[in-house]
Amino acid sequence: MAESIMTARDETRHVPTNTLHSFNLKICDNMDEYIVCLVGINDNEDLSKSLPAMISADRIHPFDNVTATREYIHKVENTKIFLIISGKLGKDYINELVGEQQIIGIYIYCKEEEVHKTWTEGIEKVRCVVSNAEQLVGRLHIDIKQFTSRWPLDEKSVRKALTDDAQWYHLFLYVICNHSLYTDDSRAKMFQACRNYYPKVAHQIKQIDKLEEEYKPCNAIREYTKDSFLYRIVNRALRIQDMQIITEFAPYIHDLHAQLYQLHEKYYLSSKQTIRSVYRGQALSLDELNYLKSICQSRRPIIILTSFISTTLDPGLALGFASAEHDQIPCLFEIIITNEYNNEHQHTPAHEQVFANISQYSAMGEKEVLFSLVSHFRVERVDYPVDGCRAMVTLELISDRQGACTQNYFQIADTISKETNPQVFGDVLHILKENAADELQSETTNWKQWWSRLSSKWGTRETDNRPLHLIMYSCFTDNPDWSRKAIEMNKAILRAESEIEANRSSFSYLFKRFNSLRPMPTECLALFEEYLEPLCKTNSNEVYECLCSAGYTYNNISDKENALKCFEKASSIKRMPEIQNQIKHLKKPPKQSKPSQSREVVQMKQDYTKLPIRKRLDHLLEYLRQRQRWYDAADAKILFRRSENSRDGLSVNDYRCYSLSAMKRHLSTSISAANHEDLCLWRYEKYTHDLYVFKQVQHFLESFQDKPVSILESILLELRILVKKLNVLIVLCTVYMCCKSRHQVIDTTKLRFPKLTNLGTEREQLEFFDLRDEKLSDNLKEFILKSSAANSSVTIDEDSWKYSSAQDDQTISNFLDEINSIV
Repeated sequence: MAESIMTARDETRHVPTNTLHSFNLKICDNMDEYIVCLVGINDNEDLSKSLPAMISADRIHPFDNVTATREYIHKVENTKIFLIISGKLGKDYINELVGEQQIIGIYIYCKEEEVHKTWTEGIEKVRCVVSNAEQLVGRLHIDIKQFTSRWPLDEKSVRKALTDDAQWYHLFLYVICNHSLYTDDSRAKMFQACRNYYPKVAHQIKQIDKLEEEYKPCNAIREYTKDSFLYRIVNRALRIQDMQIITEFAPYIHDLHAQLYQLHEKYYLSSKQTIRSVYRGQALSLDELNYLKSICQSRRPIIILTSFISTTLDPGLALGFASAEHDQIPCLFEIIITNEYNNEHQHTPAHEQVFANISQYSAMGEKEVLFSLVSHFRVERVDYPVDGCRAMVTLELISDRQGACTQNYFQIADTISKETNPQVFGDVLHILKENAADELQSETTNWKQWWSRLSSKWGTRETDNRPLHLIMYSCFTDNPDWSRKAIEMNKAILRAESEIEANRSSFSYLFKRFNSLRPMPTECLALFEEYLEPLCKTNSNEVYECLCSAGYTYNNISDKENALKCFEKASSIKRMPEIQNQIKHLKKPPKQSKPSQSREVVQMKQDYTKLPIRKRLDHLLEYLRQRQRWYDAADAKILFRRSENSRDGLSVNDYRCYSLSAMKRHLSTSISAANHEDLCLWRYEKYTHDLYVFKQVQHFLESFQDKPVSILESILLELRILVKKLNVLIVLCTVYMCCKSRHQVIDTTKLRFPKLTNLGTEREQLEFFDLRDEKLSDNLKEFILKSSAANSSVTIDEDSWKYSSAQDDQTISNFLDEINSIV
């Protein structure tokens, strides 16, 4: 029974009209699948009458009891539920409701807040316990807005699309972006689709009519930055992977990508690439942050973003978007673009992934850098917030050729994109959409087999003069429905061959042709069904062989029904054990596939403690070299403000000299990504933590120097260089934080010492060289005893290693004099 609520007018149960209008979400309603359920709310229908001012009425569903509510929820699959429930019903049924995966928020609407806050404490899905309707609607508004955010990471399908497992979907998006043959008719259909999304919003229809009349592809970026209906529809379609909407709005997606491509190409044709880092501020849930951390710690920490991603050159602006909202964690993304990436793209004739500074085209006038679809990033670092600060995520933009994408991949993808026949292109898109939907909804995919066959066929006789969709149909080996389409198309092609038609009644000719087509299953079976099968009426050896061959070919493309049919006919001619075994096997009921389990990341972490000590030392050495390359390529280039595309390797002396120049520039220039106070504090703490970890490892290994061993000497060399470089970076960050630009003031109030713990915590350890491992020391001693001594006759100047650096002594002297005069 619903909780009793006074029937008299209660102002706390009334939401002011102006509040509802300010919370209006109806303009976004058609792009998101969610429902608001009211359960056991007896307030003279005040709430159910008020909510339609904020969201569409068809999204609001009242219920008297929980049983009916749950029955409804089970009927609306793939729909998120925001559930407002009375206090008594909520308390009685909370366990059942929390278990419903579609419910993403529970709102306890009651008269006795304190009573119900007691039992709801610690239940994550309970978003609030309130008696005030305005507070309830306010929280609901925040959560719905958050649900429709631009870059969610919590949905299973989104998570799958983030990894390189979602190859069908990524290829679909690539084709949509690069297919340039969109017509005026396709754009007209796109704008009609816009009207369909806003059928009763007069002012929105007026805007759509105006944009259709004035639309120019060269204004695609400006329309995107307006936060207009076009941006909202496209961005949400990409977020929820609605491939039908994406297809409808493909003309605009192409125009936006094409304009970005032009700017990207122009940028890389210029003599300098000055964009070193860009930033994005966003609130994330703990679950989302944990997911990114799990990716970072995996063997392949790569994510592929499948939406247009807006970033900024101004970290201060990004930090403004990284504000905490209730249980959300403020997060700042730093995206690094290295010299290695720039140098590669300077010599690339075609760019498969693009980004561009769109500040001059933006309607917002911000220092905005926009990344197009299917951009690849390495998750370099994920730092959880400390003492109420922001979480920091470092991503590195990488070439897509480092992932699952090869040169052959883009050659085939470009061929698909350039298909000129509308019918063929439509059929190809249908193939990609259908398989992408299956791929995103399950853990199994037939991509690898299909792509392997397509790649092996590409450029061979099998693809000559064959329509593109037929080539793609014929590459399916585990889906008889797609293979059937290829067989039917091949029949039509065969019927057009005069030589075959002339020999329609010649079994020997057709059987010979059949055998020559065996490497091409669908073409082979098309000939069998159209010509040979009607002739298989005798009990000859040739007919037996033909039926057996057809059976095996059907089986190879997973057409079990026709395979069984052929084998049974062959068995009626000659009962051979092999064919009987095939029949027996095909008649077995298929095994029930186990339900797939969600995977946080595909690659599991390796247990390094089980590896031989030499391999662990090799891992350590490679890790230290990677860290040094990363500091040189990313951190140093940002902090030193080095804009040229020089080699990434820097020596310790380079660090020292460039840091002096950077300090001098800091005293006379404005705030940037290099000396932004919040970023400097984060970097300062990051470098201090890394220094602590490396010093611990260095101290541990130095105790084993009685006998010089090559691998240990190499590791200690890398550690000493890293420690020196980190010391320079820490000093530089300290100067940036304490010496205010253009002010003769030293302010240490922002400086704080990180909370470094002892060796007992996992955070202070390298997973492949954990100093808490009790066997590590003994294993290392044993390894050293068995190893031959290293040749110590070669000495290395650590401060000049890897690269030498020349610097005018007089310049340094003049700079130090200037620093002394200011201080």
